[in-house]
Amino acid sequence: MTEDRDRVWAAEDFPAEAEEQTEDGVAIVEIVLILAVLLGLILVFRTQVTAIITSVFESINNTVSSII
Repeated sequence: MTEDRDRVWAAEDFPAEAEEQTEDGVAIVEIVLILAVLLGLILVFRTQVTAIITSVFESINNTVSSII
């Protein structure tokens, strides 16, 4: 019984499904961190992002108006 408690767990002791779940969890954390960084950048550069988006939509509206 004490041998089981003192045993160091090796990689082969874990099933492949557990490894896949760990990788999935890491991927989710990576996506969340990337989204958090993007949101932070948008908040920091809010006025510049707003100006760019407004400019793009005005350009689209002008192009559509000239076609019609």
